[in-house]
Amino acid sequence: MGLKRWLPGVAGLRAGAIHLSLSVAVALTAMAVIFLVWYPGKLAQAQGVSFLVLIMIGVDVVIGPLLTTLLYKPGKWGMRFDLFVIALLQTVALLYGMKTIYGGRPAYVVFNVDRFDVVPVQDVSADSLARAKPAFKTSMLHPRWAAARMPEDPETRSDILFSSLSGGADLPQLPEYFVPLGDERDALLQKLHPIEELRKINELDDPAWKAVWAGFDRPETDLGYLPMRGNAQDGAVILDAHSGEILGIRMLTPNFKSPRKGDVGDKKPPEAAPSVEPSADDPASAPT
Repeated sequence: MGLKRWLPGVAGLRAGAIHLSLSVAVALTAMAVIFLVWYPGKLAQAQGVSFLVLIMIGVDVVIGPLLTTLLYKPGKWGMRFDLFVIALLQTVALLYGMKTIYGGRPAYVVFNVDRFDVVPVQDVSADSLARAKPAFKTSMLHPRWAAARMPEDPETRSDILFSSLSGGADLPQLPEYFVPLGDERDALLQKLHPIEELRKINELDDPAWKAVWAGFDRPETDLGYLPMRGNAQDGAVILDAHSGEILGIRMLTPNFKSPRKGDVGDKKPPEAAPSVEPSADDPASAPT
């Protein structure tokens, strides 16, 4: 008798189904914002946000509709209040999860000496951000690509070094020292690794290897990469070995050691090369 009391009736199942459809629509919208705007392409994997999103969406989609299914009884006194409380708790849980994910979103993908660093917005120095050029202010929507250039003043360089060693902000977290990627094009090319290196490190067979570079519409010999440091997983930023143009990201284990003399990074670039800036087709969202 006690179990039968909690079994949902037809009305409860119908109400639960309606609640479920609404929850799924909200969840899909939230996932689109997270994976297409805040953490585009491979940056979601690099920052390890997918598991947190699955927990948030799972709780939001499952618990709310389930409570509605179990508690909904037509004509029951206080039913509207019960539904309001369920919706309120579900909304609060979703907003809290979205706030947490938004606070950890990547603010920058920064070229730093010989690699790219994915910098979460929570790691950016607020003081340095206030002094940054308008082009390098954090965006509320998507991460910005930039290059970090060490200042020439010895005292400032020393301050940055000691800050980094003491657990404070390092150069990639100081947007006042950011410059456009094109300004560091020569450094990008000098530090470039041969893309074949990724195949050896990750032990890829022929079909898997072709899938890595097939989407770039140029021969393998025209490609190179720079390692990318993420919070959860490292990857490789693929570039044109002649122009330095950023083509995309691949979540493969990179080599963080600088390339040897004579490797792809030492090829002399052409006189007039296109910009290395990411194109409108965001390299962070390039195909796998």
